Amino acid sequence: MCLIISFICALLFIGAHYAMDRDNKFKTSTAFFYFIGATLMWCVDGWVSLSEGESFFNLSFDDFKLGLLVAGCGAVLWAASLLYSQRKPNNVSV
Repeated sequence: MCLIISFICALLFIGAHYAMDRDNKFKTSTAFFYFIGATLMWCVDGWVSLSEGESFFNLSFDDFKLGLLVAGCGAVLWAASLLYSQRKPNNVSV
């Protein structure tokens, strides 16, 4: 479920980027890269699970909760980077 949730988030952000944020004012491409990186990480986890004789997808409720936690952390990271990029520098001269 983590893989699926991360991939859906990546699709949502790349769709938002091409639909509304071509000038990247809202850093949607940055969020896309966060979630596509997480998707690749979960793919590696799935391949390791396959090599150990388990299934590629873990569809348990605990994995669903972990996927939501990862999506929430990615959204918080995106919001923090957005706030950081839009702050105004102090014009303090020494």
